[in-house]
Amino acid sequence: MGIKQSMRRAGLAFAVFLVSAGMAAGAGLKYVSNGMANASPAEVYLRYIEVLHNAQSLPEIFPFSPNPKAQNMKDLETLSPEQRKQGLAGIKAMSLNPEGAKILSQKITGDTAILEVRGLSPGMNGKLEATWATVKMIRRQGEWKILSQALRDTEKPSNN
Repeated sequence: MGIKQSMRRAGLAFAVFLVSAGMAAGAGLKYVSNGMANASPAEVYLRYIEVLHNAQSLPEIFPFSPNPKAQNMKDLETLSPEQRKQGLAGIKAMSLNPEGAKILSQKITGDTAILEVRGLSPGMNGKLEATWATVKMIRRQGEWKILSQALRDTEKPSNN
């Protein structure tokens, strides 16, 4: 398995680990603010990929997580420094590059949103390649958070 495949796999596992608890949020929980309470889901997503692209540590992306702050910190404590480094590298490898990212559509239904985005992401050869993404978001305490993003190399999502 190549380094990019390994990083993508590690990033996927870590991303699932980070968002799994975010699916069932309760009242009274504290979230890390992204400071974008009046922003649209599209604006928050574009800021997220910019922050992620420049991040040196996982806590830098916590403001975009749907998980409560305490859960993020608890999850982080279970990882070694090397796992944290690999996790961040994997998340970056599975995300769009902020340069040239374009929101194609945004659908908001209550406190959920779905974005279709076009941009570039690192290919298996290390070069940036055309990529499309479906991004699912949820509003927590008035701010949009990233639930998931599914990248694909074709414009149309599969019907699976």
